[in-house]
Amino acid sequence: MYLRGVIERMGTGTLDMAKRCKEMGLPLPVFVQEEDFRVILYRTTQTTTQTTTQTTTQTTTQTTTQTTLESKILNLIKQDKHITQAVIAERLNISFNTVKEYIVKMRKKGIISRQGGTFGGFWEVK
Repeated sequence: MYLRGVIERMGTGTLDMAKRCKEMGLPLPVFVQEEDFRVILYRTTQTTTQTTTQTTTQTTTQTTTQTTLESKILNLIKQDKHITQAVIAERLNISFNTVKEYIVKMRKKGIISRQGGTFGGFWEVK
């Protein structure tokens, strides 16, 4: 690595890693030499927990929002099977494209289907 210019000098990286782990109050890294060379570093759980919590919260919020919007659209369709996507968008105060996106998802899931044409057709809840 040194001869290829990838590292500045030889033999200091492992000591630096050990020193930094000790400074952070972490266990020393484990160096494993088998068929290949591996270094096992231990990290604090606070960062991992924080990242996991953020990801879980974000996913849950997105799923809840999606489910809530789907149920609102479904309720409007149940109230009026001839309702248009434009009217749904107006009543829910969301964009037409958002309604269109959710309608496509709901049709793919088999929740609703369209009977008849664009004019004179109606929605069927399954």
